[in-house]
Amino acid sequence: MIKVNAVALEAPKKDTAFTIVPVRGSVDDSTLLYAEAARVVTNALQTKGLHAAPSVEQADFIVDLDYGMAAPRSLGHVVVEPTELPKPVRAGVPTETDITNLRSSARGPIEKHLVLTAREVKKVGDDEPPRTLWKVELSTVDLSNDMRRYLPLLATAALDQIGQDTGGDQLIRVDENDKSMKLVKRPD
Repeated sequence: MIKVNAVALEAPKKDTAFTIVPVRGSVDDSTLLYAEAARVVTNALQTKGLHAAPSVEQADFIVDLDYGMAAPRSLGHVVVEPTELPKPVRAGVPTETDITNLRSSARGPIEKHLVLTAREVKKVGDDEPPRTLWKVELSTVDLSNDMRRYLPLLATAALDQIGQDTGGDQLIRVDENDKSMKLVKRPD
């Protein structure tokens, strides 16, 4: 289950240009994980009929990208709690997957989040801060520490929420075999 909270002043229009920027102080844009997150979010936005601008100056709006993992923030999340630690499938020497599962279970649940905030491009000479057009906050909690696996799931869940107003937190499901998921996962 994915928890979603979306707020919108206006929905993006088809054929508008966007550019993605990292949230400063929260996301390190020099990592491979950031490149993967930006690619997945770009694919998701292109699925909505938008296109990537060649530069910030040519963009109609900017999307601030924030993502990460941490201990669950609140009790409002659906948390998967194991009743017991997983046991190796085969008798004898545990596999690398078995060891990873044991570590994950021992560490406890982890919240994975993705936050997309669209704002106007700041115009030269304008003293007003750029207006926020829409914002989608997504999170899920389970034992996995594989953020790369969850980026496409969270971005796919964001597709229907972009430009919408959920009126608070909602829980949704995304199937890993969904057609939108395949479009979001595609390599460039």
